Amino acid sequence: MASAASSGLCHLDMTDNEKRWLVFGIALNKVLIPQIRPFVDQEVIKEYNTLKTNHSIDSQSATSRLTEWPGTLRLKYENINGNNRLPRLGGKYDFCNFNCQVFTHTDFAKLYLESYMIHFNAFDDHLDASAVLLLLGRVPAFPGTVQAAANSVRNERNDWAHCVFSKWNEAKFQHSFAEMEDLVKAMALPSSHEGKIVGELKDWQNKGIQLCMNSPVDQALLQLVHQNIHSLENDVKNWSEELKEEKEKVQQQLQTFGIAFKEIKQRLLKLETGHQRLESEQQRLETEQRRLETSHLRTETEQQRLKTGHQRLETEQQGLKNGHRGLETEQQRLKTANPERFVQLIRRDYKSAVLCPFPWCEDELQFKLANIFTRLQIVSKTRERSKLTDEVVNMTDVFRPHAECENPRVVLVEGNPAMGKTTYSQKLAHDWSLGRIPEDSCFPKVEMLLLLKCRDMNVLGLADIEQAIDDQLLPQDIDRSEKEDFFHFIRANQSRILLVLDGLDELNDNLFQELIPLIQGKVLSNIYLLLTARLEMGAKVRRHCDSLLQIVGYSKDDAISYIDQYFRNHSDPSLAQKLKNKLADDQQLKELTTSPMNTALLCLLCEETNGKFPTTQTEMYECLVSCAIRRYYAKRGVNLDEEDPSERYRDQLNHLGKMAFEAFLENRLYFSREEMKSEDFLQLCFVAREPSRSKLKPTQSYAFSHKTFQEYFAALYLANEVLKDSKEGEELLLKVSPVDNWQVWKFLFPLVAKKDGERAVFLVSCLDASSRHAIPETNNDITSVRRTHDFDKAFHWALMLSERETLYNDVVRKALDTIASCEDYDEVLSDWQRKMLVKLAECIRLEKLIQDLENPCFLLAVAEYLRASCTLRKVQFITESCDLSKLGYLLQSLDKLVHFELNAFNGSSVGTFQSIRKLCPLLTHFDIRVQLSVEDIPVILDDVCTNQVLTHLRLRDTGIFDQGAISLAEGLQTNVSLTHLTLCDRSIETVGLKGLAQALHTNHVLTHLDLTDSAISDEVAEALSEALRINTTLTHLNVSARPFAEGLIGPSGASALATALANNRTLKCLILAYNYIMDSGALAFADALQTNSTLTQLNLSRDGFGDSGTEAIFKALQSNHVITHLSLRGHTIGDSGAEALAAALQSPATQLSYLQLAGCKITSLGVEALAGALQTKRCLMHLTTELLSDISERPDAGRP
Repeated sequence: MASAASSGLCHLDMTDNEKRWLVFGIALNKVLIPQIRPFVDQEVIKEYNTLKTNHSIDSQSATSRLTEWPGTLRLKYENINGNNRLPRLGGKYDFCNFNCQVFTHTDFAKLYLESYMIHFNAFDDHLDASAVLLLLGRVPAFPGTVQAAANSVRNERNDWAHCVFSKWNEAKFQHSFAEMEDLVKAMALPSSHEGKIVGELKDWQNKGIQLCMNSPVDQALLQLVHQNIHSLENDVKNWSEELKEEKEKVQQQLQTFGIAFKEIKQRLLKLETGHQRLESEQQRLETEQRRLETSHLRTETEQQRLKTGHQRLETEQQGLKNGHRGLETEQQRLKTANPERFVQLIRRDYKSAVLCPFPWCEDELQFKLANIFTRLQIVSKTRERSKLTDEVVNMTDVFRPHAECENPRVVLVEGNPAMGKTTYSQKLAHDWSLGRIPEDSCFPKVEMLLLLKCRDMNVLGLADIEQAIDDQLLPQDIDRSEKEDFFHFIRANQSRILLVLDGLDELNDNLFQELIPLIQGKVLSNIYLLLTARLEMGAKVRRHCDSLLQIVGYSKDDAISYIDQYFRNHSDPSLAQKLKNKLADDQQLKELTTSPMNTALLCLLCEETNGKFPTTQTEMYECLVSCAIRRYYAKRGVNLDEEDPSERYRDQLNHLGKMAFEAFLENRLYFSREEMKSEDFLQLCFVAREPSRSKLKPTQSYAFSHKTFQEYFAALYLANEVLKDSKEGEELLLKVSPVDNWQVWKFLFPLVAKKDGERAVFLVSCLDASSRHAIPETNNDITSVRRTHDFDKAFHWALMLSERETLYNDVVRKALDTIASCEDYDEVLSDWQRKMLVKLAECIRLEKLIQDLENPCFLLAVAEYLRASCTLRKVQFITESCDLSKLGYLLQSLDKLVHFELNAFNGSSVGTFQSIRKLCPLLTHFDIRVQLSVEDIPVILDDVCTNQVLTHLRLRDTGIFDQGAISLAEGLQTNVSLTHLTLCDRSIETVGLKGLAQALHTNHVLTHLDLTDSAISDEVAEALSEALRINTTLTHLNVSARPFAEGLIGPSGASALATALANNRTLKCLILAYNYIMDSGALAFADALQTNSTLTQLNLSRDGFGDSGTEAIFKALQSNHVITHLSLRGHTIGDSGAEALAAALQSPATQLSYLQLAGCKITSLGVEALAGALQTKRCLMHLTTELLSDISERPDAGRP
């Protein structure tokens, strides 16, 4: 066992109260007072100079002297100029004879002190703790909070000087340190000084706690305390003789403690000597032990030699046995590792797959996948908020790597109803079976593709994947051992298997929950997984997926291609041209063709009606019902003439709708023979007999060919119930969530509105009730904004919605679209459409609205809704084709609007925004991304510059050029309200940007300036640096460039900005990412960080400097006490740089809480150094290193 000396520990024979008393004395006299004494000196000088100016205190006479300052506090002139030595009359001072001239601030301080405290000539060690604290408590230069705190600490000092150890319990000790910390904070010292003093006080407070812990106590701590005892004894010697009793008590106690520490030192010396003796003996014993071990090893070696001969014989015998077993194992391996027979059977099924889109004409219309299928448009989605991108993905490239995942394993393909998800899955399996997957595609090189239909898994309630594969894909005559071998192959070769789960939304809730472990990778964790689902179901699994994609349907060319293929072998080929001509003229019909299924249905209707077309999806399904019934009876020789088949068979259709609705509530697409009831109706149209979906439980079942057909018939049944004006209809609607089942509502609104407009208005009220039922209130509904540690969060004030607000926005958006489409567009809404929109605004009261403006008819509906809303305050419009000249009409009733955003991808018309201020006088946030007309630019900029309400302005890609920027700059010189300005416009060049920089010289309001993706050159950066030297209000500046853009800030511009930081005392955040400042620019910022005391956030990501630049910045962090956020993404960090960063992180003064190093090239040694530092750095809350590697992201390794 190690001795006390060897472990650095020893015992201290003092009571805990004495230890606390001693530690407080050291902290007060050696930490607090020496460090606040200079600040007291400064404030006393200021107060003295004030009285010299206002009261001539340096030349006053005895009769005109300032007797009290402040208030009733008497100034003690007997303490200066030897006045206390003048004769006293009757024991009292004769103030008339006093010399009351106060020549120095030191004499001025003595006016506030007791007579025994005045034996000092400067603010040095002779001005002890009692005097310093008394000055803090009396001199009026210090506010009341400081005076009160100083008096409290002075009371603690007096208790200490009286040496009453019984008082110094744990509570007293903690309270005394709390009082000292309160005093430091009340003095409002510079943050760096305050942090240093408080840190040292806490350090001594912890040392006091360590001293009072169970012995032994750390030797180094005892040595430190001993040194301070000696220093404290010297301080006490300077105390006044008037405090003789206190002085002797403290001196005596300190001498006692000093003697105790000397005795400890002597004991430690003896222990060390004894320990060395023990170590020598231990070494001797270890040497003897090694000698014995060597002898034992020789004996064991001889034994091993004798055993070797015996083992050789056994090995030869075992070899014969292993050879026999090896032959058996190889035979078994070949059997289990080669599922080729089953793969061939699965491929055969995929090859022969056909599409039969319409069960009522399945005999005539059966298409081979290779012949009928055309390309679906698939686009990628972002993981954040699941936004669609412009990136189109080929159907065989869905597993391609991307920025968020290098090796996707789980891919989710989403799509709206009837958008082709199932057809895509079938086509993928079909092409794989024929070996048509291109070699250069990003598709897994798998030996087996297993396509499972989720709707079929519902039949038996099978969530077990192996059971589902057996049920849907394996032949019936497979024996048990073959099946076990097949699944053993899958489990053993997961990376060679692709599992496709088609239609997650068709699973019931229980089965879906049972499949979650598979999607999460907790089951079959290395298998490739491709999922298809509707959007509402996709939202539930997106976080578990590596890639997010969405089928957005057919492009115009895709739809035309499909139509041509559909009618390629038709008896009347002209029908294809009729349909294409109609699509060219009818916008609503063209929108229907984005859905592959709708395109197929339009082809069928064109064929059935010889070129007559519906304009909405609901009309199309109504026509299909009529066509299906006519075809059914035509086969049986029954002519229905002009009679409406839907009305004639209303009861049967309603029965089918009720059956569809009841199954819909259970998320079921299949029906038993008993549920169908009508034997004759079994043959009718939309419900067809299916082969048994299960080999395990063969049953006779019937099904809709697509979920959308079931939703239409469910809506038809609900429409009949609503038209009955019954309470039962309302109750049924509550069961249909508009969040999860909008397709039913989309069919329902036109079906009801067509027959009774008033009931359609009532239906809007039911929509509100169903929405409230589906979207419950939440206690903590937090707006989904960017992560709180993001650098640029201060610049992002775009309209954001909470999860609950998003759901309500989606309901309103879909309702507006559906209501607008209920009637043919003739530039005016019907009376019942207006009533529905008013009711929608009254029932679902939104404060924020984010809305796409799609077609002219939709624009009318949005305008009517906005006019009726009395709660809307914030809107964001997004449009690609809307006529912006109608924007004023859209906003004319929103006089209470405070936040407006527009993202338009086409140019504005003249006058689009000229009336915005008049229409929205309360507008504080204005954000537009649109190419402004030449006529509008001066009007808008003049309006912005004179507006006294607007606080936030963002202009993106507006094309205002230099002339517009100069006009804006002139306005900024007089504007008194605008605090946030974002100007992202590549049309503005050096002249315009320099004008904006010049405006900062006189503007005293702007706090946030964002020039992201503007053409900021070194010349502009230098102009901004000049502004930063003068401006006293700007706190946030963003001059980031677009990745790989031209016209970047270089070394000279960066150096100018860094130099400006030496004089600027207001800028808190600087973002300079994606420029090319090189090492010299980074070194300039490193120098600036050593002196600047206000900048807390700095982003130099991908700025083209190397490891010398990063090392300099990390070294600067070691002395910087204010930086909290630092981003250096995409740079090189050498070993010395990593060590500098580690040292900075370990420094107690470092305030860094967010560090972004993603994409940095760093060595393994650097990673180890950084990891070691992180074990001690407790305040670092966020470290981003997702792309940390030894491989540079770009071949030039420095160019952004």
